[in-house]
Amino acid sequence: MDFGKALYYLQNGYMVKREGWGDKAAVVYTQPARTALPDGHPYATATDSDQALLAGHFDMVLPGGVIQMGWTPAPTDLVADDWAVTENLNREPEPEREADDGG
Repeated sequence: MDFGKALYYLQNGYMVKREGWGDKAAVVYTQPARTALPDGHPYATATDSDQALLAGHFDMVLPGGVIQMGWTPAPTDLVADDWAVTENLNREPEPEREADDGG
């Protein structure tokens, strides 16, 4: 599938990956915006508050379980058509979607 469809799934709680990344592929997921910070979080110290707006963003889980925070797709990722859904993080049924246009 193309990145537009992958983005749809990301926005609905799914993890996605590119088939071109290989067998030990990293996966991407959406970290939604939030305001509450866990106790002892460095941002709480930096802002002198237990509340701070953490903007929504993509994170990538690399092989070995390393999390790369703030992943941004490269131009080649945006035009690739080898995106695949890997897991539903919300454990909810697949969201309804308009009929696939075949592209």
